[in-house]
Amino acid sequence: MKPDRTYCQTGDALALIDKATSFYEEGYMFSPQFRNHVWDGRKHLFRKTDKSFPSGLLSHVCLALEKKGLTYSIVTDFELGKITEYHGLPGVEDREYQNEAIHEGLMKHRGIIHMATNAGKTTVMAGLATCVLGKILVLTHRLELLHQTSSRLRDMCVEPVGICGDSSWDDTQRITVAMIPTLSSRMKGDTKKAKFMRTEWIKQFNCLMVDECHHMGASTWYDIAMRCDAPWRFGFSGTPIRTDNRDMMLAAAAGPVIYTTTNKDLIDAGVSAQPIVRFAPIHQPVIIPTKNQDWPDAYKNGIVENTFRNAKGVDLAIRHCKRDEKILLLVTEIDHGERLQKMFECRDYWVEFIHGGCEPRHRKDSLKAFKNQEGGAILIASTILDEGIDIPTIDVIVMLGAGKSPIKMLQRIGRGLRKKESGKLYVYDFLDLMDVDRVPPKRKNQKPKHGFLTNHAIQRYTYLKSQAGFDVKLLEKEETESVLN
Repeated sequence: MKPDRTYCQTGDALALIDKATSFYEEGYMFSPQFRNHVWDGRKHLFRKTDKSFPSGLLSHVCLALEKKGLTYSIVTDFELGKITEYHGLPGVEDREYQNEAIHEGLMKHRGIIHMATNAGKTTVMAGLATCVLGKILVLTHRLELLHQTSSRLRDMCVEPVGICGDSSWDDTQRITVAMIPTLSSRMKGDTKKAKFMRTEWIKQFNCLMVDECHHMGASTWYDIAMRCDAPWRFGFSGTPIRTDNRDMMLAAAAGPVIYTTTNKDLIDAGVSAQPIVRFAPIHQPVIIPTKNQDWPDAYKNGIVENTFRNAKGVDLAIRHCKRDEKILLLVTEIDHGERLQKMFECRDYWVEFIHGGCEPRHRKDSLKAFKNQEGGAILIASTILDEGIDIPTIDVIVMLGAGKSPIKMLQRIGRGLRKKESGKLYVYDFLDLMDVDRVPPKRKNQKPKHGFLTNHAIQRYTYLKSQAGFDVKLLEKEETESVLN
């Protein structure tokens, strides 16, 4: 067993191991290769050429062998190196669960640390970094996260931190924070420099930490993580789940989940505000669901260009802004955010829209101005704020982007979970019923054939309703009118 891959010394049970380290790809049944029996529909992480599988899946393989009554032995062919005991971080009062996560990581040397938004996972990163000796590589993917993470690690670890990204390249420090896109770009091609990056540079590190590790289901993330053979390997995420069946790739690259802190844990501990989520039904405009309904058109007409729905969101924001509260309006598409911004033009309120197309300096200045604004303020944001980025205290979130992803919902609500005086975070979403199936069923037990928007809204409501610690309620007609009118 090596840090990145485990090699099988015998040919017995290889088929069993191959199956235990594979999974069905999303939508495999629609693939021509699958239908023509050329492909079995599975993503195989077992490598037949050298009879190896990712070491992060060792527990999967052991369980599969034990179920069949097969015996095995594990020979470790690497050394972890020396570590120091954890005695806290200078000037940082770490919380009990952070301390537990650090000690769990030091004991198991690999795995995913699942910490809900606002848990302070960078503190856990810093704690591990101060104990694990040797060079450390921290991977992230966004410009703001690159600077935010490096700055915090520098302060908490009290040592220089190198940056690889944003036109900078400093890998001379013990700790290096690097952007996935930057590394991917440098590793592409057949040049000597690219080959050096792929085969030598990435192997100089003794510890790998992957922030927002739920992205490791993507090939670029996974390939870079697997090229690094660091014996200490950790993934960090508030939502280490995927909706495309690729959860196994997270474990393959980092290991199984070894520690969990949930939103409810943080709410009960007084660390996070309690989300008060209210879904308001929207029926306009009426969209007839058809068998050939087109998702882009449904989203454009029912969400982005839905003047009625947008006006309700704007009115909600203004109502709370009058109470000197700070409101975050979240959208998915830039066009949607621009439409909302125009609806505020004749109103005397501080309103700004930030998105991925803005200059980084503009985004940074806008967030600072939002924080320092006296009284109420309204910030419209696209998916640029979905992950990890710290923003000032938010009193209200209005979710106008729709969609169905449970990961994105929790991440977006997480932007406002920082503890506040009221102890509450108010979140508004819309139960989009524009394309509800209005045709009476022809037979008993026949399920309604709702359109995309209705189905997605129901999924959002059902998922948030299942979250422990969240107060989620569907507004009745009278309550809807009092909130939206």
